[in-house]
Amino acid sequence: MQSNSMNPVSCLVMSAAITWISVIANMANLAAQETLVAGAEPQKWQGILDVRISQLTLNFDTRHGDDGIWTGEIYSVEQDNAKIPISKMEVDGQAVTIEARSVGATFKGMLSANGDRVTGKWKQGHGEYDFVIHRVTRFDEAKHIETWQGTLKAQGKTFEFGLRVFELASGSQWARLDSFSEGVEGIYADLTRDEKVFQFETKGIGGAFKGTFSDDRESIEGKWSQGGLSFPLKFSKTELDAKPARNRPQHPVEPFPYKLEKVQFKNSADRVSLAGTMTIPEGPGPWPAMVLISGSGPQDRDETILEHKPFLVIADHLTRNGIVVLRFDDRGTAESTGNFGTATSEDFSRDAEAAIAFLESRDDIRADQIGLIGHSEGGIIAPMVAARNDGVGMIVLLAGPGVDGATITVTQTRAMAAAAGTPAVLMDATDTFMKEILEHVTKSDKPIPTELIDSAFEKATAGFENAALRSLFEPAKSSLGLMESPWFRFFSRFDPVPNLKKVKCPVLALNGTKDLQVLADLNIDAIEKALTESGHTDFEVHKMENLNHMFQETDGPGMPGEYGNLEQTFSPKTLDLMTQWILKRTK
Repeated sequence: MQSNSMNPVSCLVMSAAITWISVIANMANLAAQETLVAGAEPQKWQGILDVRISQLTLNFDTRHGDDGIWTGEIYSVEQDNAKIPISKMEVDGQAVTIEARSVGATFKGMLSANGDRVTGKWKQGHGEYDFVIHRVTRFDEAKHIETWQGTLKAQGKTFEFGLRVFELASGSQWARLDSFSEGVEGIYADLTRDEKVFQFETKGIGGAFKGTFSDDRESIEGKWSQGGLSFPLKFSKTELDAKPARNRPQHPVEPFPYKLEKVQFKNSADRVSLAGTMTIPEGPGPWPAMVLISGSGPQDRDETILEHKPFLVIADHLTRNGIVVLRFDDRGTAESTGNFGTATSEDFSRDAEAAIAFLESRDDIRADQIGLIGHSEGGIIAPMVAARNDGVGMIVLLAGPGVDGATITVTQTRAMAAAAGTPAVLMDATDTFMKEILEHVTKSDKPIPTELIDSAFEKATAGFENAALRSLFEPAKSSLGLMESPWFRFFSRFDPVPNLKKVKCPVLALNGTKDLQVLADLNIDAIEKALTESGHTDFEVHKMENLNHMFQETDGPGMPGEYGNLEQTFSPKTLDLMTQWILKRTK
């Protein structure tokens, strides 16, 4: 997700000696331009992007509105037709520029004379690729044709794999590899097959499988290879939508002892309509209320991740104890409008303020007892809102940062690398490399200079004794697109301490001791220090033993790959602590 500065469009100065050939060419060019400004009817374009580790079919659905502004979406077919908003599109003569800031991508190209294709370069992060899109009347959409499942045992661990095979109308096929045991889904795989042999390669993770069909073609037996090692792996065909059954015992089921109400409210300042759900205790009220604010990334109202719905569980528990809860889809997500890809934490804070205003307008809510519960990035947003709104009744910070985003980035990267058993030399190199890059990102809005990346890479790998380690570190150079996004620039520079010092309402801050994304000791200590220095007298901080970033109890190190494997959605002891703390302040 990056923002790229636009290069000035060069002007074409024609001489006075215009030949008939140039006149005809200009007429053709004008006709081509007309295909891109022919009113508000949707225009469809399709291209295959070769990014070396995979090939992606991208569908562009563009519209030219009456206001003269281009809008539209890009759909990544091989990535489950993921929808990517077009944040900016310009047509100047034959020059076409399309930006998708949410994924840090820019496509610049030239329209052909007959208007049937645009040829240019796709830039994402610090990778640049030749790319051509063609005008089409309908998209060549992917069809899910097969699903396979297999179990691999390696180095004392068991891995559950799923493989989904897709096919375009043109006949080309590819696959998506799901590692259910690690909570990773949708890894792109190049696929080749014939009557006997079935094989795929996942260049992004350096893995490959080659196997042979059984006589009934219901299973494939072969070997999985990765990192110079290979292990036996057998896939069996299963139902298309089959996944390992995941038990989520904390998810509430009807009938509920409270009312559910679907609601919509507006952030008028940003012209965003937000959709959500309120859970309301039975009875006339008025009731105290809490607004849930999600963590980073486009989240639905339940903050769904790996089939866990933590906000659903929190809302259920609080409302059973007499507290109204409002949870809502992030802007540009699910049923809410707006553009998520161009938004920052500041923008999301205005959405939270709109939620408070909506609750204040209702007769069944106690306007003086409306609080905020923010998880992860939401733990930045809640103090931001409370610092400028004295009417906020209380805030609860669940894994909320207490230090700036650049520090969060460096510390979480090292913590997860250490938990994964990464050699110290690679962790030290990563620290050096990231700090060099972050130094630029936190001080400049310009793209990261290539020479800076090269210099940081050389400095980081200077102590490497062999070429293998250096090549292992090489992908870090092309994975910096997120750092140039508006969201990350804001996050990396943002220090939550000034807002924490301005907060006057009661504060409860909780972090899990096995949280590898927002480290408990670093962040809880910083929050406590800020509140103490400001003279705040009604706050509590707790480091919750053996809880990860999602507030699940875990015997593991706390890696994100564990989240989906754990049955618990949200720690009961945390639910009880949070509920009792809120109730004490709403009597």
